[in-house]
Amino acid sequence: MQIRELVQFSKERCFNGAVQTEWFYDSERVEKVVESYVFHGPKYFGVSERDVNLGGHKLIDTASFALNIAKKLEAEQPDNNFVLTIAGYGAGKSHLAVSLAALFSGNPALSQIVTSNIALADKKIAAEIVSANKKKNLVIVLNGMNNFNLNAEVLKYVRLALAQNSLDDSVLKELTKSYDIAKQFTEKTFDICQPQFEKAAAQHGILLKAQKLKKLLLDTIESSNDTLEIVNDVYVEITGDTISWDRGLSAGDILTALNHNLCGPGKPFNKILVLFDEFGRYIEYAAANPAVAGEAALQQIFEAVQTANGGIIFVGFVQSELDAYLARIEKTSNIIRYVGRYKASENLFL
Repeated sequence: MQIRELVQFSKERCFNGAVQTEWFYDSERVEKVVESYVFHGPKYFGVSERDVNLGGHKLIDTASFALNIAKKLEAEQPDNNFVLTIAGYGAGKSHLAVSLAALFSGNPALSQIVTSNIALADKKIAAEIVSANKKKNLVIVLNGMNNFNLNAEVLKYVRLALAQNSLDDSVLKELTKSYDIAKQFTEKTFDICQPQFEKAAAQHGILLKAQKLKKLLLDTIESSNDTLEIVNDVYVEITGDTISWDRGLSAGDILTALNHNLCGPGKPFNKILVLFDEFGRYIEYAAANPAVAGEAALQQIFEAVQTANGGIIFVGFVQSELDAYLARIEKTSNIIRYVGRYKASENLFL
């Protein structure tokens, strides 16, 4: 008898192509994605501790990893609110991130699918997760492969997460008030004051004209300091007043506001779960493009999680230890200081 007569590949589990974590917010894709993820339990390892250089990380299977996150979300005060998870390229980190997002989002159908998949690997762990996972969490999934300003990206996916739960973004209105003023001013006055906008843009090195410039300004008001300055220059010229930006839109402020207003007893959510896929890739991008990427948001997010009294859990997925990323960054870069704080995370090797 041959092995092929005893074992066959489960074709229904085959997902054609790489998974993008933002598909969690795509109602037409997410179910198919989570249905196809295959968990493995503590009795089924593809590798052992002898096979990998753990570098201080703990080797863990994906089912136990899901249980670890479930316990952090259940506990009032987890031991560590930060988790950094190493898994090599092509190991299925993005697929796992979408599955975890579905599991803890409070969507009964998706949660049941993921729990059933975990049960195939380990029934005991699945039962423990069901016991711990009784409350809805606000899940924010980020994909570090996209070149983005982190403050704007957090705002974008927070809005998607709120919409996913049939909530509007009114809780953020105080934070985004200045940006709303700038956007409304641009929409209403651009056609009348086009020469002033074009002159202000040229002073900042932007040579676009007419509707192309208008579109750029409206698209980047929440993510570009240059755009804010251009709009403000015209605003001052037209109104004689300035738009008060305070210290700008902060990812940390966004998370803190959500935690304060929407999480806890009697509120819509238990906790906030941030799943940052390709966290290391974003670190590299931010080191090369600090102003555009909003590198200081890393520190602001860290502080928001740290001061949330267990109300926010941060999970970062990386391909190697943080030190390996930091070794490729110039020693004078601010990001070394920001990222260094995350080294105190619970370190796991999938």
